[in-house]
Amino acid sequence: MSRKTQMIELIPPVRAGREVIVGHPQQCGRCKGNGWLWRRTPGDLVKTECPDCGGTGEVRAIITIDWEAAGK
Repeated sequence: MSRKTQMIELIPPVRAGREVIVGHPQQCGRCKGNGWLWRRTPGDLVKTECPDCGGTGEVRAIITIDWEAAGK
């Protein structure tokens, strides 16, 4: 099975500070991309929106990098 990988190459910016990188959307691991989950209620199963992806079937990574002096 093929697998798509995203990599981050760390290159120091011109000035130290904070940078934010937003990854590409990927399939939600909780609902497996369905956007919903089965929830058991007394005597029945109910289809409910996935709380991790909000029903979209996808999630994305938001990575925050703080650059500071190496001696801190």
